Amino acid sequence: MTSSSTSDRATAHPLYRPLLWAVLGCIVVAVAWAALARIDEVTRGEGRVVPVSRMQKIQSLEGGILGDLLVREGDMVRRGQPLVRLDRTHFQTSFDETANQATVLKAAIARLQSEVLGKGAISFPPEVPGDSSVARSERELFACAAASWKKAAGPCINRCVSLRGS
Repeated sequence: MTSSSTSDRATAHPLYRPLLWAVLGCIVVAVAWAALARIDEVTRGEGRVVPVSRMQKIQSLEGGILGDLLVREGDMVRRGQPLVRLDRTHFQTSFDETANQATVLKAAIARLQSEVLGKGAISFPPEVPGDSSVARSERELFACAAASWKKAAGPCINRCVSLRGS
């Protein structure tokens, strides 16, 4: 078998040409997308303000999205003057989520205390509104736990009663 017959068979395969066009098309689409698409990106960086007297480094303890830049290049700044204002959305969302978790945990504590003390109802703290979904959920859990306890304890109670009677 000669090398020319091998190369003829390799180029004659019916999938080579469409595969080549598909790969070429993908490359063209990728290059066009890279040239035309707009990508928003968040970049974290270090800033430096060059004062007249000495070099000082400015960095944020908490990352965030820049809301307002309050100074411009060349502005004179005083000690304690705000330079930037961060967007509050991220911090407010985090605060609200944590406050919600605290409310859920307070409702769970109230339910568990009622279960342990054998109360007939849950007394929620003022932070947990009685008509909220959290309170309804805890009431349902309380009712299920009470029913489960009665079902499990019923045979034991009946046995104790029968033993006392005999």
